Amino acid sequence: MSWLYISRLAIFAIVALFSLIVLGVAGNISSTLSSSDSAILTYVGLGIATSVLTLLSIPAMLVVDLLMTGFFTSMILVELAWLSFLWILWLATGALVASDIAPYTSCNFFYKIEVKICQESQAVEAFAFLNWILLLVYTVVLLVFTIISAQRGESIWTSSVKSSMGGRTVGTSSRYPMSTNTGDVPPVSQAQRPQTEV
Repeated sequence: MSWLYISRLAIFAIVALFSLIVLGVAGNISSTLSSSDSAILTYVGLGIATSVLTLLSIPAMLVVDLLMTGFFTSMILVELAWLSFLWILWLATGALVASDIAPYTSCNFFYKIEVKICQESQAVEAFAFLNWILLLVYTVVLLVFTIISAQRGESIWTSSVKSSMGGRTVGTSSRYPMSTNTGDVPPVSQAQRPQTEV
């Protein structure tokens, strides 16, 4: 297996775990605020929605990729589009939390419930930004390797990461560097000229 496929599995597992954490913490904030008749903060709803979308789609992408070959959700093009959508949502979640709690970075409040909500909001912010960074880095790396493969003549936009990059190192289609040789025909060497004395 290539390092990209193994990295994909690790990143998807970490993102799913962080999404579960954000879902729990944002749900707890929502529960606390609704029981105290306070206004629900905007970022709580966005954090819950983004977590649910991530938890429904990331494991589904992995399971479909493992069980079926050629299904449209396994295509690199679809994966790039969906993961880009998810990292934009995670960035929006983290930025919304950051803008709402920016004046309260120290969480020095008189009431314990306010301290608790402030600290939990900081946790939502941290995990939202971590998910954003992980998904962004993986999406950019996948896009770069897909473009490199496309420039080498391999059309892998509609194939899955597992089938195109799962069993080999990305970009090793040619035995000879900087050539279009497929390895069937040895490279042509330049004719040697006899050296003449001057």
